[in-house]
Amino acid sequence: MEDKAHKFSALVFLLSTFSLLGGCLENGGSVNHCLATDILVGDLDLTVNGEGLFVLSHDEERLYTRKGAFCVNSNGFLIHESGFGVSGFPQSGAGAIAPISVPVSDVSGAPLDTLSVDPQGVVTAHYLMGSDQTIARLGLALFSSPQNLSQLDAGLCRATTDSGAATITQVGAATAGSIDAGLEGRYECDRGSLLFNKRLRVSGDGYFRLDDQGSLFYSKDLALGFDTANFLVNADNYRLTGYKADSDGTILPSITALSIARNLPPVGTSTLTVSVNLDAGSAPPAVTPFSPGDDASYNQSYSIQVYDSLGASHAVSLYFIKQAAADSWESYAFIDANGLNSSGVSPTLFSFNGDGSIDSPSVVVYDAITPGSGAAQMQLTFNYADTTQNNAPFTVTSLGQDGSPVGQLSALHVTPSGLLTGDYTNGRTGVRLGQVILAEFAVPLTLESGVNGTYVETAESGPPTLVEASAPVSIQLVDGSS
Repeated sequence: MEDKAHKFSALVFLLSTFSLLGGCLENGGSVNHCLATDILVGDLDLTVNGEGLFVLSHDEERLYTRKGAFCVNSNGFLIHESGFGVSGFPQSGAGAIAPISVPVSDVSGAPLDTLSVDPQGVVTAHYLMGSDQTIARLGLALFSSPQNLSQLDAGLCRATTDSGAATITQVGAATAGSIDAGLEGRYECDRGSLLFNKRLRVSGDGYFRLDDQGSLFYSKDLALGFDTANFLVNADNYRLTGYKADSDGTILPSITALSIARNLPPVGTSTLTVSVNLDAGSAPPAVTPFSPGDDASYNQSYSIQVYDSLGASHAVSLYFIKQAAADSWESYAFIDANGLNSSGVSPTLFSFNGDGSIDSPSVVVYDAITPGSGAAQMQLTFNYADTTQNNAPFTVTSLGQDGSPVGQLSALHVTPSGLLTGDYTNGRTGVRLGQVILAEFAVPLTLESGVNGTYVETAESGPPTLVEASAPVSIQLVDGSS
């Protein structure tokens, strides 16, 4: 607290010296990245993981950018390094888009300390004495023909007649994408972000096979990125080719340009697996009837998150009640505090065998419920086959369910053999996405030089033989990649 108080007094003094300027300062006609003489919070660097562009405005002009180099100026406006204000929606998500204004102090007078933006574009202010305040939600612009945007300096883009008017939407809507920390390093108006700091090199005789609108090029190394259609591309926007994987992770036999699922759709929960031990030495609760709000009316409880068809989470709570009859337990199930019935009946009565294994029922199918918010009905099946009743304390061996929320690609991995796998923010990891294919030539020294270190086939080189990487040929990460 002493350190925060010291920072508080220092910032109060600093605030009193600020002049109220409109944006980042200019120096000799060039914009500096949020100069320290006019910032409260600097170097908030963000990237759009998708097709959307940040929305900037100043007076009557509106521009767009993929370069999320932002700071908060002394007026409390979130601004781009160009000096244009960053626009967003009110914190509720409803209402018109407008420049984002951040209170420079909280209700207690504590000054702004840091600013954060989550993957859904929610902007939160953090104040020096510990309070947080949700400020706004970033807006993103989508264009029907982003390749026709006008490219300006400093990574700025202007709409044209051919690009079409901007559709302003919230982060996460349609193909707009999500927000990642850090700058991508490449800001063409018509290209997707270079999300992953990956440079790949073929070790051995093979070449990456690249497709530029039907023209084939070959390269020993490449910087791996995405275009706006989610194809894997090199720095010249040539598409990497190989075998795609289907939604189950099966590698398909046809060679094609490799596109990657940047977002996994939600999967509604249908089956839960419950593996617990109920203590055979337990006595029936002293309090009856059962009430989920009275822990003296049941022996044990546990909760697990499930997901509806739209990816919204719901809490399922289970309550276990020892019965007077030996080897007998009742169980109540609730979802979001609403009771679940099986064939119109609640609770479920469980019986156990003399060896502690469950007798019946090992599977309980609950009646369908409607979770609301437009999601499809949910009918949950609980598998209790591994639940036991032994003379041991209540233990949760495992609780599992087969649903998942929306997942955004958080990491891309390439094995030495060229297998592409992805990790997603919904907890799914190692998802098989595709297989990179390599080209080998009979006389590679006779390949003709192409654009930026690429090569093209010649009569002397012969046609390529397409193979998967295997020893001694491998695909390697260049030092400094991740």
